Amino acid sequence: MPDITGAVAAKRSKAARYASEQDRFRLHSIRATMQSEHDERHIGFEDGSWSCTCTFFADHKTCSHVMALALILKEQAGLQLRDELE
Repeated sequence: MPDITGAVAAKRSKAARYASEQDRFRLHSIRATMQSEHDERHIGFEDGSWSCTCTFFADHKTCSHVMALALILKEQAGLQLRDELE
């Protein structure tokens, strides 16, 4: 069995370089499910637009579920997809 330690170390180094060059990446979609106070919600971000299965989102194109996921992504991963918090 070949020793892959060197190959894995090289991949980690390359990954660190890629991570420092964030303009290489474009996030196209995110999907999440959450249990709200009333029902299960399906939240998504696809090609620059948010979606949610709740009725408030259908009328207002934003909701507390989308805002919560946007906060999590911003705080946990440093991602700001579109400012849903204003």
